[in-house]
Amino acid sequence: MKICDPHVHLFVDDERRKRYLVDDLSADLADGHAVVSAVYVEAANGFRAAGPDELKPVGETEWVVQLDPDGVLAAIVGYADLRLGDAIEEVLVAHVEAGGGRFRGLRARTNWDASPEVPTSRFAAGPRLLDDPHVGRAVSVLGRLGLTLDVFVYFHQLEEVARLAAAHPDVSIVVDHFGTPLAIGPYAGRREETLADLRRGLERLARAENVRLKLGGLGWPGFGYGWETRSEPPEADEVAEAWGPLERWCIETFGPDRAMCESNYPSDRPSLPYRTIWDAHELMTEELSEAERAAVLHDTAARFYRIDHQSRPPLTKITSPVT
Repeated sequence: MKICDPHVHLFVDDERRKRYLVDDLSADLADGHAVVSAVYVEAANGFRAAGPDELKPVGETEWVVQLDPDGVLAAIVGYADLRLGDAIEEVLVAHVEAGGGRFRGLRARTNWDASPEVPTSRFAAGPRLLDDPHVGRAVSVLGRLGLTLDVFVYFHQLEEVARLAAAHPDVSIVVDHFGTPLAIGPYAGRREETLADLRRGLERLARAENVRLKLGGLGWPGFGYGWETRSEPPEADEVAEAWGPLERWCIETFGPDRAMCESNYPSDRPSLPYRTIWDAHELMTEELSEAERAAVLHDTAARFYRIDHQSRPPLTKITSPVT
């Protein structure tokens, strides 16, 4: 099956992350599956060292283009501070110009939890950030410019995403990582309770036709499977047994045209080889029709991120404010 991977990162060696650059990604893309396109999603890399603070994140888009001049990454999702409100337009225009036709939108990492045992994004700035009126105005600008919004929240924050989506029906929104259920800290030993809460939040979110859902990311330690601690990673059938009920439920709830499988690589690399992730996705979707499988493995993501010109021509350059 043809695959569009809508969620990959690049990393340089630092105290938190091991090197993973375009050559590493290219090797994984070619490992046993027909991955025909991939989307870079922001990871706070390459910010500009000088200049106005609000424009420093544009350096990440510049960094990706410099590292990947051949376009292995067909689309780029960057970062900007949504609290800028209307003033975010200058930053978005700079991203679009830096992206050379590949910039597609922003990711809001607003994952926040009251427990110190649960990682909180340094961009979250406290609970209920998505309810901030300044954020709402910034999202309106995204809509005017035809840009997308990725949202990384924890399962108990899905109500915020639902309110945002209802207020901005013209903005295409995708929620990362199944809506991120948790099995660490205060959520350890409460998987069924957490999944019930997750499903309630996703059911409400699925009513918003402008929202899509990424299926993946469960190799992250916060999901509590413990695969990262094993001497050998699990095989695809074990992964499919663990993920399958949730993945199939999400596809049924959102529909294949609003659900997209992802790798979340290399963030999931400590738990799973890249090839195993896609082996598992193929196992979990094998009962779908050919058209439905094509949607969740490729077509939905390609349309959302305007890859291969399936929806409309990609943005190339914005030279004046859009009204």
